[in-house]
Amino acid sequence: MARQIFYERNGGAKNLSPLLAILLLAGCATAPTTVRSPEPMSPEPTALVKATVAADPTEIPTVISAITAAATEGDDGSTPVAGGGLVAFETAIIDLDSPGCGDGGCATLHLEFPQFTAGLPPEDEERLNKQIRDQVTVLAFQDQEEPPEGSLTDQAQGWLDWATAAVEDSGSTGPWTKELKATVLHQAPAYLSLEFPVYSFTGGAHPNGQTKIVSLARPSLRPLALADVLIEGADMAALTAAGEAALRSAREIPAGQSLSEAGYTFPDDQFGFNQNIALSPNGLRFHYDAYEVGPYALGPTTIDIPWSELEGMLRPEYLPAAP
Repeated sequence: MARQIFYERNGGAKNLSPLLAILLLAGCATAPTTVRSPEPMSPEPTALVKATVAADPTEIPTVISAITAAATEGDDGSTPVAGGGLVAFETAIIDLDSPGCGDGGCATLHLEFPQFTAGLPPEDEERLNKQIRDQVTVLAFQDQEEPPEGSLTDQAQGWLDWATAAVEDSGSTGPWTKELKATVLHQAPAYLSLEFPVYSFTGGAHPNGQTKIVSLARPSLRPLALADVLIEGADMAALTAAGEAALRSAREIPAGQSLSEAGYTFPDDQFGFNQNIALSPNGLRFHYDAYEVGPYALGPTTIDIPWSELEGMLRPEYLPAAP
């Protein structure tokens, strides 16, 4: 079975250099290589390289390291600088379908995740990329009793084989699907924020979703908890009130209506934070998955406590730089 590996350039480049084309063809010599424009994941279109690889690779193809990635731009249009600047990355994509997928009873797997290529010391770059691949593994393959082993591409093929057999055994007429599109949520000199949304349908009454968000401290790459970003003695009552206000604003819940009346199931009908936290472009973000604080019909909930509400609460290194 052929597998499809994509590489999407971050930064909006629309054309591939002759050198890149040669490198891609050399890395995938047994298969045709084409270039097409993807459905844009951001306002600016990007170039997409698609390689159909006939043989099963043991690792994500190393051609990604031969691509000179454009850097993500900061809000002020800044570009990467050494030691705490912005970090450049590529988007690696693994796209697998079981045979006969057009007939309905099949399985599909689509994984997208950033792999960093510039702006970090080589050892940190390797460590960060492995952390991301490990997180993809945990989120994408946790529905198996015995998750497959080996490289990420081996595990992806293992999941597809498992899901294909399961959908055939169940007699389902629709495809079983797993889709994960990890993205860089935000970058700043002191941290890097990532988002891992997962969509899954493996039979049952409805599909399921999950989103993991995390901010990694720089340069340690340690995940930041709420206590890590707050100053000592931060006013938790004020922060909680700001969180509830953000929730009410996002879900248009009037001041006189309780959260339980709006469908939420917070303990004692009092808003509270979970541990799914990251620093976003808009402030301090919390994400609640479906079922976590309400019924499935309520769906997932994402709130951002605005930067303007966080003065005097967050450590200075985690606040936006003054203009």
